[in-house]
Amino acid sequence: MVANRDPLPPAQPSTEKRAARILVADDEARIRLSLRACLETEGYEVIEASDGLIALEAIIKEAPDVMILDLAMPNLDGLRTIDSLSGVHGQLKPKIIVLTAWGSGPAMLRTLGMGASLFLEKPIVPETLRAAVRVALSEESDPAVGIPIDWSEVLREEKKREKN
Repeated sequence: MVANRDPLPPAQPSTEKRAARILVADDEARIRLSLRACLETEGYEVIEASDGLIALEAIIKEAPDVMILDLAMPNLDGLRTIDSLSGVHGQLKPKIIVLTAWGSGPAMLRTLGMGASLFLEKPIVPETLRAAVRVALSEESDPAVGIPIDWSEVLREEKKREKN
């Protein structure tokens, strides 16, 4: 007697959508940990980087959807990290949320002008962080385009900061 063998049903395409990947780039471990905890409760996959160089490697290896980026980091600061992303292929380039204690108008204008989607100041409450990530992931979110930037004011502010 031969057993009746039913063929396996054809594989169905997965209807499950992968969790959005969020890269948290900050040199302070406690901040990365608190951001990770907040984002993982929302179901996001979180990748951590302690400086800009590690963040760039993670972008190439992990292709995150959003990067939460501190400006003041060793090895490669946030501004230079954003600038380095101009050479990264578009499909790998994440939306950028700047989260920094450097809450000056010139810093905000400069990062938005460089392609960041949002600029937030530390400390941040979890609801604001989660809302910012949702906005960055939404299709309506585009890098700030057409924001009039007075670069001479940005440069004056940076020169003042260098003197101090």
